[in-house]
Parts: sequence; C-alpha cells; structure tokens
Amino acid sequence: MTQRGPALRAADRPLVAAVADPVALLAAPSTRLLKRGMAGRTVGLVRCGGREVIVKLFDESAPRHRLVRLFTGSAAARAAAGAAAMRDAGLPAPPVVAVFETAMLCARPASCVVTEFVDGQRGDHLWDESRARPRLRRRLVAALAERVRAIHDRGLYPQDVGMVNWVAAPVDRGWDLVLVDLDRVRRYARVSRRRRRKNLVQLELSFGRTASQREKLLFLRRYLGRPDAAELRRTAAEVARDAGEKERRRRPAADGVDRGEDLL
Repeated sequence: MTQRGPALRAADRPLVAAVADPVALLAAPSTRLLKRGMAGRTVGLVRCGGREVIVKLFDESAPRHRLVRLFTGSAAARAAAGAAAMRDAGLPAPPVVAVFETAMLCARPASCVVTEFVDGQRGDHLWDESRARPRLRRRLVAALAERVRAIHDRGLYPQDVGMVNWVAAPVDRGWDLVLVDLDRVRRYARVSRRRRRKNLVQLELSFGRTASQREKLLFLRRYLGRPDAAELRRTAAEVARDAGEKERRRRPAADGVDRGEDLL
C-alpha cells in the first residue's frame, strides 16, 4: 500500500513503516483483533514503539465499494476526513496518524487508516454495565443525548451512531464520549429532521429492551433541548415507529454466509 495524505511527523515515521503492510500486521500474533471481516472491515489494536494504535483495514473489492470509492474516495480517506470534520467542529475524534491505499484498478483494492488508540470502554459494554446501576445509566443517557445533539447542531451527520461505535474515554469524574466510526460522516449546512431521526432510531435499537420508557424519554428531552409535550410525544412516536419497522425488516444471516466477527 502507498501512504497518502499530508507529510508524516518525524515521530510517526517508524510507526508507519511498521504498518506499511496492514494485512500482515493484522494477522500477526501480537495484534489484538477487535473486528474481523464485518462489513468488509478488519480492525486491530497494535503496539509499536511504545505506542498503541488502531489499524482499520477496508476491503473495497466489492463492486459497490469500488463505485463509492470512485466518487467519494477510499474509506480510509473518508475516515480521516470525518475525524478532521469532528475536530473542526470542536468535538473529540481519534487523531489520525496515516492513511494507506492500494491503486483503484488493482485486483483487490483496499485502504487502511491508522489512528491513535482511544483508551476507554466501548459504548455498548458501558450500556450493559449500567443496567444494574441506575444513576450511571441516567448519566450515560444524558451525555449521549447531548453529544449527538452537538454533532447534529454542528451540521455533521454520522451514518451509524449505534452504541458499538462509541468509546467512553475517562475524564475527571466521568467520561467523554468519542465516536470512532468516522468513514461515513457527512457535513451539511443543516442536518435534516429525517437524518436526525435515523440516528435516533439507531440508538433506540442499540438500547434494546433494557432501556425503560423513562430512560428513552430522558434521552429525547436532553436531545431536543427542553421540548414541549407535543414535540416530545411526536418525536418519541416517530422513533418508536421507525425502529419497529427496521426491526421487522431485519432477517437472520443466511446459513453459510460469513458476516464477520465482533471480537470484543
């Protein structure tokens, strides 16, 4: 793969040299695989030169991925752009170390983004842990609502804000929620109500049956910012309706089809 993007800092060059063959690196015994083959992505935690970085490899050989790359750039380049957009908006994002790409016309196009490791607890794990701790659950719901609202209010639309895509980085007396799936972040002058609702539906499905109605309403109140009763009821009904429809459309993976693994 060829390194793309801005010139590397001197401190990053030895690290990037080690990541120049991400396929071999992700297969190395010393690499801790976090995801394997999910939606064409393989993600690993790599320690190199006393640093920990996340190496995310995108398989872009499928026809639809080739087409997307043709018009919007590689997934790794989009992830770097998404991280930059978040930081430009004053929101936390994993620092990008480097982007690698194969040639578009090669037999198996791929790209790879290397980011600094964000130390913290994965959002879905923290959500499960909070089930037996109501005060922690309420804090998490409120913090998540405010962070998603801040993202939308700044004109950014991530295409997947499910709990699995967040890391709760520890800070004084709490944590900072960092979105780590950034290759599908779009910037708009204004995020439409439809797009906002799509993100809310993703979170509704992530919460699952362990979320009480009170917790869901707390989330919506914090997200909407002191809505009147009619707006709260309307939004809650729309989200519940769309989440139900999406749940009904889901089908189990076909027998024998490898859907990848979440290894955390």
